[in-house]
Amino acid sequence: MNVKLTANDGTPTAMIVGFMNMLYWVQDELLPDCTVIVFDAKGKTFRHELQNDYKAGRPPLPDDLRIQLPILQELLRRLGFRVVMIEGVEADDTAASVARLVKGEGYEAVILSSDKDLFQILGDGIRIMRPVKKGVTGAEVYDENSFVREYGFSPLSMPDYLAITGDSADNIKGVTGIGDKGAKKLLAQYPTLEAIYASLAEIPKSTRAKLESAGRDETIRRRDNMIMLRDNLFADNPGFLDECMNARIDFDGAEELALRLGLTRVLKRIGSAKKPLPREFFPSANPITPECDIITLDYKAELRDNPARFTGGVSVWDVRTGYYLLHPDEAGRNFPTIADGVNASPNPSQALETLAGNIESEIRKYDGLHSVMRELDLPLIPVLNRMEDRGVRIDPEKFTVIQNELERRILQIEDELIQATGTRINLNSSAQVSRLLFERLGFTPESKTKGKTAYSTEAAVLERLAKEENGHVPALILEHRELSKMLTGFVIPFQKAGGDDGIIHTKFEPSVTGTGRLSSRDPNLQNIPAFGEWAGKIKSALIPVNPENVFVAADYSQIELRVLAYLSKEERLIEAFEKGRDIHTETASWVFGVMPELVMPEMRRAAKMVNFGLLYGMGSFGLAERLGVSRSEAKDIITRYFDALPNIQGFIDGLVDGAKERGYARTLAGRIRPVKEIPANGPALDRALINMPVQGTAADIARRAMIDFEGSCRAELFLQVHDSLVCECNPNDAQEVSHVMREVMIHAGGEISHLEVEVKTGKSLAGV
Repeated sequence: MNVKLTANDGTPTAMIVGFMNMLYWVQDELLPDCTVIVFDAKGKTFRHELQNDYKAGRPPLPDDLRIQLPILQELLRRLGFRVVMIEGVEADDTAASVARLVKGEGYEAVILSSDKDLFQILGDGIRIMRPVKKGVTGAEVYDENSFVREYGFSPLSMPDYLAITGDSADNIKGVTGIGDKGAKKLLAQYPTLEAIYASLAEIPKSTRAKLESAGRDETIRRRDNMIMLRDNLFADNPGFLDECMNARIDFDGAEELALRLGLTRVLKRIGSAKKPLPREFFPSANPITPECDIITLDYKAELRDNPARFTGGVSVWDVRTGYYLLHPDEAGRNFPTIADGVNASPNPSQALETLAGNIESEIRKYDGLHSVMRELDLPLIPVLNRMEDRGVRIDPEKFTVIQNELERRILQIEDELIQATGTRINLNSSAQVSRLLFERLGFTPESKTKGKTAYSTEAAVLERLAKEENGHVPALILEHRELSKMLTGFVIPFQKAGGDDGIIHTKFEPSVTGTGRLSSRDPNLQNIPAFGEWAGKIKSALIPVNPENVFVAADYSQIELRVLAYLSKEERLIEAFEKGRDIHTETASWVFGVMPELVMPEMRRAAKMVNFGLLYGMGSFGLAERLGVSRSEAKDIITRYFDALPNIQGFIDGLVDGAKERGYARTLAGRIRPVKEIPANGPALDRALINMPVQGTAADIARRAMIDFEGSCRAELFLQVHDSLVCECNPNDAQEVSHVMREVMIHAGGEISHLEVEVKTGKSLAGV
């Protein structure tokens, strides 16, 4: 007996009910930190362009399912799930890319899908759940070991398997006459199609004939172009995961839609989620109410939505800011839940006041943290909102030219690679690149990936290979990656963000990073590379909103090294900075025992590498790799460095030991970073504890400079890139603005008196 599920208005709901039942079952089983749901986007994909009849045998989506699909997607969004659809690629490519990103961020990725194509990305940190054929509350879980037990070969060989067996669902033909058993037998002995075809003489005659009939090049082409997944779609968007984790739940909207559709189970889940905050959020019987005019849950958002509420010099206390100051590494992930709990409590105003009082009480336990909130973080929020409103304009004609040039050169590189290697591969697949370089071309691999399923093809490896005598192919791959990043990471997103008026309004996030640095998103204007031909072209196409204006940009010179000199009380460094000497030449002269005028370029380069590397905990191995010297030479350079600057060594050791003893690292102003919440351990944790006081202090100085500069002269601040501020002004005011900006930024350092600021003026970001 079939029961047709419909809403009261006749809308079919069977697919929605089944999907939500499966989703909730998985949620309860895994208790994930974040859930991303991917769908195929409308229109054709790159595979349709390569094969006209791709998926031609699939019947069209039934009308009742087609009606439910957009409703389901809207329901998921209101429930706080991240729904992703990317034009030109399939949901499998998107899911694989999300999994790669999640794994790269140190989390485990679990994919729920019945598609066998996804088996190819199985490995350390990635599991796959395949729904059972009957019911919606069961699944088989695969990791790399269970896959090998069932199939008899590595997950990396799954594309080869599908190229042999074919995929009728996608209308992809295989090798006629070789089925599941035959393919498994071949791949158990020969892990790739290349290995199979290279060993035809060893393969039984009947099987050999079938392989020869299918054709080596055609079979490999089918695997590389039609079956291999594009698994790095988010390589240039590391903030995507934070965006997913910070997705907000629209309780009222979700409840309204679930009521209309008659989704009783969804309504029950919403009701459970809307319960008041657990008691641990309100531990005080008599909470300390902050002395202020307005308590906000999210000051930045509320100021934007209702600016009239904050006029007249009112004093604000903000829960989001306070919670971030206590838990900088966890606030982005946890705050949405806290906010939802406050909003869903029986008395939201009382819950907000109590929560604020308890956070205020915790903040006052740390020396200086209350001042950081009152003097830096809260006053900065109105500044950021105004910067977002101002924005920066794109030059549409220049961006069109840049896009055309990039696309043309990318295609040219792909053709050159085909001519050089005799095969076409998916350059977006790290597995295919690894096979090409280390199996087909015979380059010597350096190390395997974390999952130990393929050799690393990261940028440092390609750079090393490109320097070899026959390094033309890795050099082309490296260039292809760079240009693809420019195209998909900047040129296309910037044009979309410009909208109809051509003005980009990025979003600045003041409460996301562990060190206090600001971040930028939608799009990220802080991430444009500083150097390079294409970076320069992109910056030249970013111009003032008012075409008659100019940009004035001021950049702190080596601020983190100057902060390190001050915090460590290393007099040699402080004196060199105060007298305006080239710090890397001076350091080289101390380390190598020569007069500054006799310092050779390679000596200065080594000193510069040590100076900056210390801020990130670099050891002898890292220095040796970057300088191209032996580890013993690198160790000797570091030893001489610390001999010349003895306070630095003691300061660094004290940072790590002191933070672990206190339980947190801190900046000069008093911003903290709890040790137990830093997502790292071992040497990586030590590096974070070294970096936090230095980078965090520099970030605090930049915040102070932004606050002090806003409104100080006839200029409009619109961009901050960590150590630099950029504003727009009338050309006639540029000299005055340059002077004011430099003075404000230097004085923002307070007791650190040896700061230096470089100021430039230009008609585009390339000029500053």
